[in-house]
Amino acid sequence: MSIYYFINTAISNDLLKEVLKTGLICVGSKGCGKTNAVKVITRELLHRGFADVKVFDLALNWLFDFEQLTFQLVEDDTIIVNAKNCIYDFTLTYDHNQINYTMQRLMRRDYHDKAQMKLVCDGQIYTRLVYIVEEAQNVIGSSALRGKENHFWLKAISTSRNIGLSYIFIGQRLSDISTKAVERCNGYLLGKMTGDNDLRKVKALGGKELRRQVKQLEVGSFIYYNGDKTEQIDFPLFESYGRPKPYLETQPTVEMGSGLFARIKEWIK
Repeated sequence: MSIYYFINTAISNDLLKEVLKTGLICVGSKGCGKTNAVKVITRELLHRGFADVKVFDLALNWLFDFEQLTFQLVEDDTIIVNAKNCIYDFTLTYDHNQINYTMQRLMRRDYHDKAQMKLVCDGQIYTRLVYIVEEAQNVIGSSALRGKENHFWLKAISTSRNIGLSYIFIGQRLSDISTKAVERCNGYLLGKMTGDNDLRKVKALGGKELRRQVKQLEVGSFIYYNGDKTEQIDFPLFESYGRPKPYLETQPTVEMGSGLFARIKEWIK
């Protein structure tokens, strides 16, 4: 059965274009609707043909809804497929160094392919790809981009938009995400915040008025700020029309028992 999507008028084409151009950091207190907001944006990116997406999820936030994507469960011995429009779920990977290495390996492949494509196409960019990183503080935390092992993250965030790659980082606290990443994205989706440290960061970002607006937000409402304009967006509840399809050949070899894998088994019958 075909699924027909209606364009969500709360999300303008200009906003989507700015996400591709500047990147986006979505932050706010727990339960304010961050993942919901980014899912709404992601559906519009796909539905309107603006970009493909890859989701790096560390907390099962995407695996059970978002019918337009496929998924891979990633463990230490998983063979990773560089798939189009895919959720890479790292919930069962407990080594953060391994998670970071796997993410960077995927990004390096895409970076190389996109750079080659731009060379072949005389400097034109015909396809775009957005990486969505859940729990970003666990990947590009406040001190993460200082080490050599994470040098590619800094290069990617700084230069990859020139070849058609962009990023959406999702986290609870602005102060927990690397300043180097925050300063290079230049697009912010701010949910309700109450912590003094985060509010100081918001004030430094956009002044007292932006801080006041952020403190007064309700669940599901966000302030989009890009340095030039401030816009409040009230996101609807994301409604899934089905479940992501698994990449069967890439699933870890495990016994299908109770819990998560039992549910996956039911999906693929």
